[in-house]
Amino acid sequence: MVKKIVNLWKDYKEDMGLGAMGLAIIFFNTLLFILSGLIFGPFNFYCLIPVFIYLIFFYFRNLIKPQKKAIKFLYSIIPLSLAIGLNYLLVGHIDRSVGGFPRVDRVFVDFDNWLFGLQGAQFIWEYTSSWNEVMRLFFYDYMVLSYMSYYIMPFYFGVLYYVNLDDNEKYKIISYFSTINLYYGVNFLFYLFIPVTGPQYYLEEIFRDPLPLSIVGNFFYEAVHSAQYTKIDCFPSGHTGIAVLVCLWSFYTKHPHFKWCLFLTLSIMLATIGLRYHYTLDLLAAFPVAILSFYLGIRIFPEKIVVLSQKSNK
Repeated sequence: MVKKIVNLWKDYKEDMGLGAMGLAIIFFNTLLFILSGLIFGPFNFYCLIPVFIYLIFFYFRNLIKPQKKAIKFLYSIIPLSLAIGLNYLLVGHIDRSVGGFPRVDRVFVDFDNWLFGLQGAQFIWEYTSSWNEVMRLFFYDYMVLSYMSYYIMPFYFGVLYYVNLDDNEKYKIISYFSTINLYYGVNFLFYLFIPVTGPQYYLEEIFRDPLPLSIVGNFFYEAVHSAQYTKIDCFPSGHTGIAVLVCLWSFYTKHPHFKWCLFLTLSIMLATIGLRYHYTLDLLAAFPVAILSFYLGIRIFPEKIVVLSQKSNK
Protein backbone atom coordinates (compact mmCIF):
# COMPACT_ATOMS: atom_id res chain seq x y z
CA MET A 1 0.00 0.00 0.00
CA VAL A 2 2.77 2.42 0.98
CA LYS A 3 4.70 1.50 -2.17
CA LYS A 4 1.64 2.26 -4.34
CA ILE A 5 1.24 5.65 -2.69
CA VAL A 6 4.91 6.47 -3.23
CA ASN A 7 4.68 5.41 -6.88
CA LEU A 8 1.53 7.49 -7.31
CA TRP A 9 3.43 10.52 -6.04
CA LYS A 10 6.50 9.85 -8.19
CA ASP A 11 4.40 9.38 -11.31
CA TYR A 12 3.71 13.12 -11.65
CA LYS A 13 5.64 13.34 -14.92
CA GLU A 14 3.28 10.84 -16.57
CA ASP A 15 -0.08 12.08 -15.29
CA MET A 16 0.75 15.82 -15.02
CA GLY A 17 0.45 15.70 -11.23
CA LEU A 18 -3.01 14.16 -11.03
CA GLY A 19 -1.90 11.48 -8.55
CA ALA A 20 0.28 13.79 -6.47
CA MET A 21 -2.34 16.54 -6.20
CA GLY A 22 -4.96 13.90 -5.46
CA LEU A 23 -2.93 12.58 -2.54
CA ALA A 24 -2.56 16.14 -1.23
CA ILE A 25 -6.32 16.74 -1.44
CA ILE A 26 -7.07 13.37 0.19
CA PHE A 27 -4.73 14.24 3.07
CA PHE A 28 -6.19 17.72 3.49
CA ASN A 29 -9.82 16.63 3.37
CA THR A 30 -9.20 13.76 5.75
CA LEU A 31 -7.67 16.36 8.09
CA LEU A 32 -10.76 18.55 7.63
CA PHE A 33 -12.98 15.58 8.44
CA ILE A 34 -11.04 14.85 11.66
CA LEU A 35 -11.02 18.51 12.71
CA SER A 36 -14.74 18.83 12.05
CA GLY A 37 -15.41 16.05 14.56
CA LEU A 38 -12.75 16.50 17.21
CA ILE A 39 -12.56 20.30 17.41
CA PHE A 40 -15.41 22.05 15.63
CA GLY A 41 -18.36 19.78 16.33
CA PRO A 42 -19.90 16.64 14.80
CA PHE A 43 -17.99 14.77 12.13
CA ASN A 44 -18.89 16.29 8.79
CA PHE A 45 -18.96 13.72 5.99
CA TYR A 46 -19.27 16.46 3.37
CA CYS A 47 -15.53 16.92 3.92
CA LEU A 48 -14.94 13.65 2.06
CA ILE A 49 -16.72 14.68 -1.16
CA PRO A 50 -13.48 15.99 -2.82
CA VAL A 51 -11.87 12.65 -1.96
CA PHE A 52 -14.56 10.75 -3.87
CA ILE A 53 -14.22 13.16 -6.81
CA TYR A 54 -10.50 12.44 -7.02
CA LEU A 55 -11.10 8.71 -6.76
CA ILE A 56 -13.37 8.93 -9.81
CA PHE A 57 -10.65 10.74 -11.76
CA PHE A 58 -8.07 8.18 -10.54
CA TYR A 59 -10.23 5.40 -11.94
CA PHE A 60 -9.73 6.77 -15.48
CA ARG A 61 -6.11 7.80 -14.88
CA ASN A 62 -4.53 5.02 -16.97
CA LEU A 63 -6.75 5.93 -19.92
CA ILE A 64 -5.53 9.52 -19.80
CA LYS A 65 -1.79 8.86 -19.37
CA PRO A 66 -1.21 7.93 -23.06
CA GLN A 67 -3.06 11.04 -24.26
CA LYS A 68 -1.49 14.29 -25.43
CA LYS A 69 0.05 16.47 -22.75
CA ALA A 70 -2.57 19.19 -23.20
CA ILE A 71 -5.33 16.65 -22.47
CA LYS A 72 -3.51 15.41 -19.38
CA PHE A 73 -2.97 19.00 -18.26
CA LEU A 74 -6.69 19.80 -18.48
CA TYR A 75 -7.63 16.47 -16.89
CA SER A 76 -5.37 17.12 -13.90
CA ILE A 77 -6.57 20.65 -13.10
CA ILE A 78 -10.32 19.88 -13.31
CA PRO A 79 -10.49 17.83 -10.07
CA LEU A 80 -8.08 20.25 -8.37
CA SER A 81 -10.34 23.19 -9.25
CA LEU A 82 -13.43 21.32 -8.09
CA ALA A 83 -11.75 20.35 -4.81
CA ILE A 84 -10.64 23.92 -4.05
CA GLY A 85 -14.11 25.28 -4.77
CA LEU A 86 -15.81 22.60 -2.68
CA ASN A 87 -13.40 23.08 0.22
CA TYR A 88 -14.19 26.79 0.25
CA LEU A 89 -17.88 25.92 0.57
CA LEU A 90 -17.08 23.28 3.20
CA VAL A 91 -15.49 25.92 5.43
CA GLY A 92 -18.78 27.81 5.38
CA HIS A 93 -20.73 24.59 5.92
CA ILE A 94 -18.69 23.71 9.01
CA ASP A 95 -19.24 27.23 10.33
CA ARG A 96 -23.02 26.92 9.87
CA SER A 97 -23.19 23.37 11.25
CA VAL A 98 -21.92 24.55 14.66
CA GLY A 99 -24.17 27.60 14.74
CA GLY A 100 -21.44 30.02 13.66
CA PHE A 101 -17.95 30.46 15.11
CA PRO A 102 -17.39 33.56 17.30
CA ARG A 103 -16.08 36.30 15.00
CA VAL A 104 -12.84 38.07 15.86
CA ASP A 105 -13.43 41.12 13.66
CA ARG A 106 -12.98 43.63 16.49
CA VAL A 107 -9.17 43.34 16.39
CA PHE A 108 -9.22 44.00 12.64
CA VAL A 109 -11.62 46.92 12.97
CA ASP A 110 -9.41 48.51 15.63
CA PHE A 111 -6.31 48.13 13.45
CA ASP A 112 -7.96 49.95 10.53
CA ASN A 113 -9.18 52.66 12.87
CA TRP A 114 -5.64 53.08 14.16
CA LEU A 115 -4.15 53.10 10.65
CA PHE A 116 -6.65 55.33 8.83
CA GLY A 117 -8.64 56.92 11.63
CA LEU A 118 -11.60 55.03 10.15
CA GLN A 119 -12.17 51.86 8.13
CA GLY A 120 -10.25 51.34 4.89
CA ALA A 121 -13.43 51.18 2.83
CA GLN A 122 -14.62 54.41 4.46
CA PHE A 123 -11.31 56.07 3.63
CA ILE A 124 -11.67 55.20 -0.08
CA TRP A 125 -15.34 56.21 -0.04
CA GLU A 126 -14.57 59.63 1.42
CA TYR A 127 -11.51 60.15 -0.79
CA THR A 128 -13.63 59.63 -3.92
CA SER A 129 -16.68 61.52 -2.65
CA SER A 130 -15.51 64.77 -4.30
CA TRP A 131 -15.16 63.15 -7.74
CA ASN A 132 -17.81 63.70 -10.39
CA GLU A 133 -20.42 60.99 -10.78
CA VAL A 134 -19.06 59.46 -14.00
CA MET A 135 -15.50 59.23 -12.68
CA ARG A 136 -16.64 57.66 -9.43
CA LEU A 137 -18.85 55.19 -11.30
CA PHE A 138 -15.92 54.21 -13.50
CA PHE A 139 -13.62 53.79 -10.48
CA TYR A 140 -15.96 51.47 -8.58
CA ASP A 141 -16.69 49.47 -11.73
CA TYR A 142 -12.94 49.11 -12.18
CA MET A 143 -12.66 47.74 -8.62
CA VAL A 144 -15.46 45.22 -9.23
CA LEU A 145 -13.83 43.96 -12.43
CA SER A 146 -10.47 43.81 -10.66
CA TYR A 147 -12.03 41.78 -7.88
CA MET A 148 -13.53 39.39 -10.43
CA SER A 149 -10.18 38.94 -12.21
CA TYR A 150 -9.01 36.89 -9.22
CA TYR A 151 -11.17 33.98 -10.35
CA ILE A 152 -9.28 33.59 -13.62
CA MET A 153 -5.84 34.87 -12.61
CA PRO A 154 -4.32 31.52 -11.45
CA PHE A 155 -5.59 29.79 -14.62
CA TYR A 156 -4.51 32.72 -16.79
CA PHE A 157 -0.88 32.51 -15.70
CA GLY A 158 -0.93 28.72 -15.40
CA VAL A 159 -1.86 28.43 -19.08
CA LEU A 160 0.71 31.08 -20.08
CA TYR A 161 3.45 29.25 -18.18
CA TYR A 162 2.42 25.86 -19.57
CA VAL A 163 2.40 27.12 -23.17
CA ASN A 164 5.92 28.52 -22.77
CA LEU A 165 7.35 25.25 -21.46
CA ASP A 166 9.12 22.98 -23.92
CA ASP A 167 7.29 19.80 -24.76
CA ASN A 168 9.60 17.69 -22.59
CA GLU A 169 9.09 20.13 -19.69
CA LYS A 170 5.29 20.41 -19.71
CA TYR A 171 4.99 18.25 -16.60
CA LYS A 172 6.78 20.94 -14.58
CA ILE A 173 3.50 22.85 -14.43
CA ILE A 174 2.79 20.65 -11.41
CA SER A 175 5.14 22.82 -9.33
CA TYR A 176 3.00 25.86 -10.09
CA PHE A 177 -0.27 24.19 -9.15
CA SER A 178 1.27 22.65 -6.04
CA THR A 179 1.90 26.17 -4.69
CA ILE A 180 -1.68 27.19 -5.52
CA ASN A 181 -3.03 24.08 -3.80
CA LEU A 182 -0.83 24.63 -0.75
CA TYR A 183 -1.92 28.26 -0.37
CA TYR A 184 -5.61 27.36 -0.45
CA GLY A 185 -5.10 24.59 2.10
CA VAL A 186 -3.37 26.90 4.58
CA ASN A 187 -5.86 29.67 3.83
CA PHE A 188 -8.90 27.48 4.60
CA LEU A 189 -7.42 26.37 7.92
CA PHE A 190 -6.91 30.04 8.87
CA TYR A 191 -10.57 30.68 8.06
CA LEU A 192 -11.61 27.99 10.53
CA PHE A 193 -9.29 28.98 13.37
CA ILE A 194 -9.48 32.79 12.91
CA PRO A 195 -13.04 33.42 11.66
CA VAL A 196 -13.41 36.96 10.33
CA THR A 197 -16.62 37.96 8.58
CA GLY A 198 -15.46 41.27 7.06
CA PRO A 199 -16.61 44.89 7.28
CA GLN A 200 -19.57 44.47 4.92
CA TYR A 201 -21.26 42.22 7.49
CA TYR A 202 -19.64 43.09 10.82
CA LEU A 203 -20.07 46.85 10.28
CA GLU A 204 -23.27 46.64 8.30
CA GLU A 205 -24.68 49.76 9.96
CA ILE A 206 -21.75 51.83 8.62
CA PHE A 207 -21.96 50.57 5.04
CA ARG A 208 -25.63 51.00 4.25
CA ASP A 209 -25.10 53.31 1.28
CA PRO A 210 -24.97 51.31 -1.98
CA LEU A 211 -21.78 51.41 -4.01
CA PRO A 212 -21.86 53.69 -7.08
CA LEU A 213 -21.91 51.08 -9.86
CA SER A 214 -23.09 50.88 -13.43
CA ILE A 215 -25.43 48.12 -14.60
CA VAL A 216 -22.43 45.98 -15.54
CA GLY A 217 -20.57 46.64 -12.29
CA ASN A 218 -23.67 46.00 -10.22
CA PHE A 219 -24.33 42.72 -12.04
CA PHE A 220 -20.91 41.31 -11.14
CA TYR A 221 -21.00 42.73 -7.61
CA GLU A 222 -24.40 41.17 -6.89
CA ALA A 223 -23.29 37.88 -8.46
CA VAL A 224 -20.43 37.61 -5.96
CA HIS A 225 -22.36 39.06 -3.04
CA SER A 226 -25.42 36.84 -3.41
CA ALA A 227 -23.34 33.68 -3.90
CA GLN A 228 -21.15 34.22 -0.83
CA TYR A 229 -22.06 31.16 1.20
CA THR A 230 -18.95 31.23 3.39
CA LYS A 231 -18.96 34.13 5.85
CA ILE A 232 -15.62 33.53 7.62
CA ASP A 233 -13.38 33.88 4.55
CA CYS A 234 -11.45 37.06 5.29
CA PHE A 235 -8.23 36.25 7.15
CA PRO A 236 -5.98 36.07 5.27
CA SER A 237 -7.30 37.48 2.00
CA GLY A 238 -7.44 34.70 -0.58
CA HIS A 239 -7.73 37.26 -3.36
CA THR A 240 -4.54 39.00 -2.29
CA GLY A 241 -2.63 35.81 -1.53
CA ILE A 242 -3.33 34.09 -4.85
CA ALA A 243 -2.56 37.29 -6.77
CA VAL A 244 0.76 37.67 -4.91
CA LEU A 245 1.56 34.02 -5.57
CA VAL A 246 0.96 34.46 -9.30
CA CYS A 247 3.13 37.58 -9.19
CA LEU A 248 5.94 35.61 -7.58
CA TRP A 249 5.75 33.02 -10.35
CA SER A 250 5.70 35.64 -13.09
CA PHE A 251 8.70 37.35 -11.45
CA TYR A 252 10.84 34.24 -10.94
CA THR A 253 10.09 32.90 -14.42
CA LYS A 254 10.83 36.37 -15.84
CA HIS A 255 7.57 36.19 -17.73
CA PRO A 256 6.81 39.23 -19.94
CA HIS A 257 3.37 39.45 -18.26
CA PHE A 258 4.91 40.23 -14.86
CA LYS A 259 4.01 43.94 -14.99
CA TRP A 260 0.45 43.07 -15.91
CA CYS A 261 0.27 40.56 -13.03
CA LEU A 262 1.63 43.20 -10.67
CA PHE A 263 -0.96 45.72 -11.85
CA LEU A 264 -3.74 43.15 -11.37
CA THR A 265 -2.47 42.31 -7.89
CA LEU A 266 -2.47 45.94 -6.77
CA SER A 267 -5.91 46.42 -8.31
CA ILE A 268 -7.28 43.35 -6.52
CA MET A 269 -5.87 44.55 -3.20
CA LEU A 270 -7.49 47.95 -3.66
CA ALA A 271 -10.79 46.30 -4.61
CA THR A 272 -10.92 43.99 -1.59
CA ILE A 273 -10.73 47.05 0.68
CA GLY A 274 -12.83 49.46 -1.38
CA LEU A 275 -15.67 46.98 -1.94
CA ARG A 276 -15.93 46.39 1.85
CA TYR A 277 -14.82 42.76 1.76
CA HIS A 278 -11.61 42.97 3.77
CA TYR A 279 -9.67 44.74 6.49
CA THR A 280 -6.06 45.84 6.02
CA LEU A 281 -4.76 43.04 8.26
CA ASP A 282 -6.34 40.48 5.91
CA LEU A 283 -4.18 41.77 3.07
CA LEU A 284 -1.01 42.03 5.13
CA ALA A 285 -1.37 38.46 6.42
CA ALA A 286 -1.75 37.12 2.87
CA PHE A 287 1.83 38.06 1.94
CA PRO A 288 3.73 35.70 4.29
CA VAL A 289 1.28 32.86 3.55
CA ALA A 290 1.76 33.35 -0.21
CA ILE A 291 5.55 33.53 0.10
CA LEU A 292 5.64 30.44 2.34
CA SER A 293 3.38 28.54 -0.08
CA PHE A 294 5.64 29.48 -2.97
CA TYR A 295 8.90 28.35 -1.38
CA LEU A 296 7.45 25.19 0.13
CA GLY A 297 5.43 24.33 -2.97
CA ILE A 298 8.36 24.45 -5.37
CA ARG A 299 10.32 22.12 -3.06
CA ILE A 300 7.68 19.42 -2.96
CA PHE A 301 8.78 18.26 -6.41
CA PRO A 302 12.47 18.07 -7.42
CA GLU A 303 12.03 20.38 -10.40
CA LYS A 304 13.67 23.75 -11.00
CA ILE A 305 11.59 26.73 -12.08
CA VAL A 306 11.97 27.25 -15.81
CA VAL A 307 13.24 30.80 -16.37
CA LEU A 308 11.83 31.94 -19.70
CA SER A 309 14.56 34.49 -20.45
CA GLN A 310 17.18 31.75 -20.18
CA LYS A 311 15.22 29.63 -22.65
CA SER A 312 15.09 32.46 -25.18
CA ASN A 313 18.89 32.85 -24.95
CA LYS A 314 19.57 29.24 -25.82
